[in-house]
Amino acid sequence: MPDLYTHGYANSVSAGSEVNAQRWEFNEHCKAILEGYGHPLPRYGATEEEVLAELEAQGATLETQIAAQWRVEDTVSKLIENQENKIQSAAWSIPDDIFFRAIQDLRNWALERYDSLDYILPQQREFKIVVVRNWA
Repeated sequence: MPDLYTHGYANSVSAGSEVNAQRWEFNEHCKAILEGYGHPLPRYGATEEEVLAELEAQGATLETQIAAQWRVEDTVSKLIENQENKIQSAAWSIPDDIFFRAIQDLRNWALERYDSLDYILPQQREFKIVVVRNWA
């Protein structure tokens, strides 16, 4: 059976590194605000970790290679603007009136937390390739 190549754009999905901790906190607080309005962000499909765990459970061996790494530095203002513009499809189903209030709450929290919307929240990103062998 041929190898299966999966690839993912790891967008700092956890606070696993010191660089990503503040960005993780920002994203989690945004989610918490929406949940407080009764509109949690929906989750579509399985996570990468769930898919890879299932492949391993089926006997696959996995080899992960990090093809590239880079650092992104966005201001709090830019991150709020991204949320406000609903660049993530998960936000599309949230009613505009609730979304507007949630964004204002996020902006208020961010000003209190970071003292400035110009505060930079760095993020370490990577492009990885997972080679799956001996699968099913």
